[in-house]
Amino acid sequence: MRPLKRTTVTRGLALAAASAFAALGTVLVSSAPAEAACNGQANGYTITRYHGSTAVAQERQVTGTCDGNGYYSGQLRDMVQGDGFTAKVRFKEGSFNEVVFLTGSITWQGYTYTEKTPDSATSYASMQVYTDPDRRPDLYSVNTGF
Repeated sequence: MRPLKRTTVTRGLALAAASAFAALGTVLVSSAPAEAACNGQANGYTITRYHGSTAVAQERQVTGTCDGNGYYSGQLRDMVQGDGFTAKVRFKEGSFNEVVFLTGSITWQGYTYTEKTPDSATSYASMQVYTDPDRRPDLYSVNTGF
C-alpha cells in the first residue's frame, strides 16, 4: 500500500470537518430554543409568535423582572392591525389558567403577573403568547425565575 500524500489526507480531514460542522449546524438551526420571558433569574428575552411567516404578537420581560421574587412585569404588542384579533398572554399555574392581559396596540403595553403559588422554591408559571384562538400554541412556554 502506497503512503497517502499530505494533501490527500488534509483534504480528507477538511471534508470530514466540514461535513460534521454542516450536520451540527442543521441540528442547531432546526431545534428552536424554548421560549420563555424569564428563563431563570437574570435571563429574559423576547417571545415572537408567527402565523405562517408573519409576526403577529410579541412579549418581552421588563428589564429587572427576572429576579426570583414571584412578580413578573412584561410588555405585549399586537404586530398586525385590523385582522380582528388581539395579542394575548395567558398564564397557567396550578388551577389558575387564564388570560392576564390582552392588547390590540402595536406599541408595547405593560402588564404584571403575580405568582399564584409563592411557596414554591422558584417562581414558575407556564405562559402562552398568541392572537388567533384557533392557532393558539398547544404547548405553553415555561416562565421561571421571575
